[in-house]
Amino acid sequence: MGSGDRAAVVADDIRVDRDGVVELMAFLLASAELCTREPYHYGSFRLLDGASRLAGLALKGAADPQRHWLAELKEDIDSHKALLMWDRDAYFAYLQEVTGRIVEHVRTEAVK
Repeated sequence: MGSGDRAAVVADDIRVDRDGVVELMAFLLASAELCTREPYHYGSFRLLDGASRLAGLALKGAADPQRHWLAELKEDIDSHKALLMWDRDAYFAYLQEVTGRIVEHVRTEAVK
């Protein structure tokens, strides 16, 4: 790859280009700054939203994005993250659930 080429992180069928990395980095840094002024639980929301955004960026380069495991994870996160606004207990329970799911996925992949 020449110095003028767009850098990409590749893992199997996932590609995240430089623009995607910069976009996510800007979101995370702005979120970190906002966490200094917002209620503490908004930070977890921003991190959850960041995970969804990262999944979306990775899916842009997937061969079959609708059938990729990240598509289901992203959809699930997006459908649960608003729980913070009306059912905080369910939201915090979901954070534990989704964390357990990604840990299980990592374990499963490590065995392959």
